[in-house]
Amino acid sequence: YLMILLLCLRLMCPLATGIFMEKLTSKKLCADDDPVYTISLARAEEDYNASDCCTFINIKKGQLIYVYSKLMNEKDSGEFWAAS
Repeated sequence: YLMILLLCLRLMCPLATGIFMEKLTSKKLCADDDPVYTISLARAEEDYNASDCCTFINIKKGQLIYVYSKLMNEKDSGEFWAAS
């Protein structure tokens, strides 16, 4: 019975899969300790469809974006924001 129970649990709860990403940076710019206040406002100039919707968000052209924190560039990395 234990084997059947484990098999049923495995079928109901599949293992998560994803792509491992290296740490983007060790420094973050924020307005406060718990990024609650916006530090920038931005407007999207074009659509962006995130390849990893668990980590990044989709953005539509013209959408207003409230930026709460920015990751500091390190070694030719891109500029990343925490926004909504």
